[in-house]
Amino acid sequence: MNKHPDVRAIMTGDPTEAIEAAKRIIEHDDVDVCTLADIAAKETCPKWSRIAATYALGFIDDKSKSAAALTRILANRNEDEEIRSHAAEALGHMEEPKAISVMERILMAEDSAEVKKWCIYALSEFGNRKTQKVLEKFATTNPTGALADELRLALSPQ
Repeated sequence: MNKHPDVRAIMTGDPTEAIEAAKRIIEHDDVDVCTLADIAAKETCPKWSRIAATYALGFIDDKSKSAAALTRILANRNEDEEIRSHAAEALGHMEEPKAISVMERILMAEDSAEVKKWCIYALSEFGNRKTQKVLEKFATTNPTGALADELRLALSPQ
């Protein structure tokens, strides 16, 4: 077990404790990225432990290991949709270019509406022509409901 108090707090699985610990980790940047990536990816860890680790990874400067782990989580259709959604959001904060093709595949496939919504959000965070084209391509599928609303926000001029 990791001795760092915030990692221990994340590992409790308590939603409030885990997220507050993740915020402290982001603020102090004092936990190894590999430790957080391992927690995020480990399916036997409590759900909120994984969500908190995923959240923290989205704001840590060292993308070298975190981006690959988050992209794998997002691409795994057998993964919990809430964890995949948080991975998409984190990748958007990181503006990880390698995740764009994964997000495009998710948008164009039969997949969770919640995950798609967070992919739309993440792609809008990039704010570049490549992600704009992905969003415009998805718009041709005529999404409805929350997806249409999120897409409208993403495509509206800032």
